[in-house]
Amino acid sequence: MEKEKFLSILNKLQNICNQVNAEEPENDVVYEVLQFSKLARNWDSVYRIANFYNHNWLGNVDFMHIPDFYQTLNNCLNYPIIIARKKENDELVGISTIKYDENTDEHLDPYFPEKDAKYFSITGILTKKDNPHKGIGKKIYEIAIRGAYDFEKEYPGTQIMCVIDCRNRQSLNALASSVERIKQSKLVGENKELPAHILGYYELRNSQTDTLLEAPTLVMEVELKAKEISEKTKQTNIEFSKPNDKEGLLEQLLLELKNKFMTYGINKPTIEEDSECGKVYFYLLRDAEKTRLQNITIIPNDTEKGNERVPRDDEEISKIMGPIQSISVEEER
Repeated sequence: MEKEKFLSILNKLQNICNQVNAEEPENDVVYEVLQFSKLARNWDSVYRIANFYNHNWLGNVDFMHIPDFYQTLNNCLNYPIIIARKKENDELVGISTIKYDENTDEHLDPYFPEKDAKYFSITGILTKKDNPHKGIGKKIYEIAIRGAYDFEKEYPGTQIMCVIDCRNRQSLNALASSVERIKQSKLVGENKELPAHILGYYELRNSQTDTLLEAPTLVMEVELKAKEISEKTKQTNIEFSKPNDKEGLLEQLLLELKNKFMTYGINKPTIEEDSECGKVYFYLLRDAEKTRLQNITIIPNDTEKGNERVPRDDEEISKIMGPIQSISVEEER
């Protein structure tokens, strides 16, 4: 991400964090941009963040790709990161990296292969395990969307999207709730909204065997141009069922998802290679505007269980311990 754009989005996100914190002064949780925070100025900041990721997601491994130490460092240096911390003791209780990418003739993101797209992607919102503070994920979604909305005014044509496992009801509900709050609070104007819908989905397959490597993943976009509030679309339930054969789970999920999305029309896939993961089949829905998130309900029926993540060995990080490049950035005043 160009330095000018990087500094611009950092400042816009921090401005939104300040507004959110002022709106709820009694809240025990404070939101801020990591690169401007006191945490970023500590020598062990990246170790602490990598450790937070490692030990606070023990759910389905497909729901969130947990970065290792080096990925965490790269994210801290190159992308805006929103954090939530306890006001009383600065304990980290929530985090999300807001990545930015631009599709060109030389570089095309296989997971979002829209020609010439310039976009943010909200990745892996994670909250502290057994965290008593509710609504952190919704608030981080809201901050990211509002920050990107302001950024788009300076850099027109910017988009913001999010990908979630097709069974991840909690993440979809959090995103839908944040979009609804922006509308109800009139944060983008009277009788205005930022429409959010499912653009399509992708399949990640083994390049040699063509077998599915993970569950189908939904790709969602929140429009950054405020529009007049439109009529509600029809309620859609995406319900999954467990096959008797565990080996057939991923194909079963795909079949049920396709059957549901036939209503909206499914374009032929764009097929691209991810050199590190496999072959990516991206399917765009023809009537994507009808898949408004507020009217979509995911019913996983326990299909998400039985694939829990195991934390990495902490010895891996302990071997790296030592001074690293600072991730702190000077905030504009």
